[in-house]
Amino acid sequence: MRTRTGRALVLAAAAALLGVTPLVAGTASASGPQPSGTLYRGKDTGLPASVERGHSVTLTLWYMQRSPDYLYPGTFELDLYNPAGVNKYGSSAPGVSVTWLDPVTGRWEASDYRYNNASVQGFEVPGTKLRYGSGYWAHVQVRVAFNGTVPLGTWHLASYAPDSYSVWTAAGRGAEPLREGGAFPMNTITVRR
Repeated sequence: MRTRTGRALVLAAAAALLGVTPLVAGTASASGPQPSGTLYRGKDTGLPASVERGHSVTLTLWYMQRSPDYLYPGTFELDLYNPAGVNKYGSSAPGVSVTWLDPVTGRWEASDYRYNNASVQGFEVPGTKLRYGSGYWAHVQVRVAFNGTVPLGTWHLASYAPDSYSVWTAAGRGAEPLREGGAFPMNTITVRR
């Protein structure tokens, strides 16, 4: 059973702040299947306040689940908003390259997918080789390189760790999705000369 999270949940959180109750795929109703537990996303670590053009930074994206079941992460995602397009979905990310430390092989890999002018980049975990029980803070590392022509100013980075996942019981049966236990981390970094 695979569950996709991401921007739909960010929109749901924004709607909740406005007093709207949106229907989101995977949201349990009082009479329907209930979530098997909660997925928590921790504060991303490793991001300095600023970086010079031509340098890179490495973020560690943290996540944990609490349930009687096992979490199998599927994809991770990083959204990049440049100074000219801050908070503009789909704004371009020129001069930026993203690599991920594959938690299975231990090698740095390019993003598996890029869309919206490379402002959204993601990494797929090969197979279902990662399995996390309740209460374990797992993480994935992502390196963001800002080349010599990258636009200067404040960049926003939104992380989704994991962006998609599956939940399985100890007996190997698919379980209900996890309820979201907080907002997705939004980070800022200033790129300077």
